[in-house]
Amino acid sequence: MRAAAAVALADVRGVEALPALLFAVEDDDAHVRQMALSAVGEIGDSRARERLRRALSDERPEVRFQAVIAFSRVAPDESTDALFSALDDADASIRYIAIRCFEEQALGAGAAVPAPLLQKAGALLHDADIAVRVASAIVLARSGERRAHSILVDVVRGELRTGEAEDEAAAVELCGELGLGEAEPYLERRAFGFLGFREDKFAWQALVSLARMGHARARARIVRDLGSWWRDRRNARRRGRGTRAPRRGSSARRGDGRRRTPRRRRKRLR
Repeated sequence: MRAAAAVALADVRGVEALPALLFAVEDDDAHVRQMALSAVGEIGDSRARERLRRALSDERPEVRFQAVIAFSRVAPDESTDALFSALDDADASIRYIAIRCFEEQALGAGAAVPAPLLQKAGALLHDADIAVRVASAIVLARSGERRAHSILVDVVRGELRTGEAEDEAAAVELCGELGLGEAEPYLERRAFGFLGFREDKFAWQALVSLARMGHARARARIVRDLGSWWRDRRNARRRGRGTRAPRRGSSARRGDGRRRTPRRRRKRLR
C-alpha cells in the first residue's frame, strides 16, 4: 500500500507530499524505497538532493538503480560524478541505466556527449553485459564514433541480443542513418522476412533504414503500405458517414463540399 501511494503521488506530481516521500525513501521495505525514489525523481524537487545522494550508495542494487534515475533528474548540475560512479557499479543494470541517463541529459540539452563519457563508453563496449555494450555503442555511434558500428550491425543481424527493445530499435534505425552497408542484408531480412515468412517486430524501422540507404524495394514497400493505409482510412470514414443521418444545418444538407483534413499521426521515438 505504501509503495502504491508513492506511485500515485508521482503520477499527480504531488510536490506537497515531498516530505512524506522523503520519509518513505528511508523505509525498511526495499520496494517502498524504490517507488518513493521513483516518485521523487518524477516530481523533480531539488530539496530531495541529500536523501537521493545517500540512496546512491545503498547496499541494495534495486534502490541504487532508482536513485541514479532520480538524482540525474533532481540534481542535473551535480549528477555527472554520480553517474560516472554508477558506470563502475558491480550491478550491470546500474551501469546500463547510468549510460541511458547520460544520453538523456545530452540529448535533452541538445549538447554533445562529454568527452570523458565517450572514453568510458568506449571501455564499456567490452562489458560482460550485452545490454551495457549495446547502450554504449548507441551513445558512441550517435556521437560519430565508428568503433561502435560493428556492435550495431551485430544487433541487427541477431548476433547480439539485448533485452532492451528500445535499444534494439535504435540499433536498426542507426544503421540506416549512418548508411552502414554491411547491415543491409540483415535489414532486408528484418524488413521482408526470410523467404517471405516471419516478419520482424522492427520491420518498419528496418524498411525506413533501407529506404534511407536508397533501397528501391524498401521505398516501394513504404509507398505501397502508406497508400493502403490511406485507402483504408478513407473507406472507414465513408462507412462511418453512411451510418449517420446528417444533422440539420450540416454541410451535407447545405451542399458544402469542404472536407476535414485527416489528423496526422506522429510516430514517437526514446
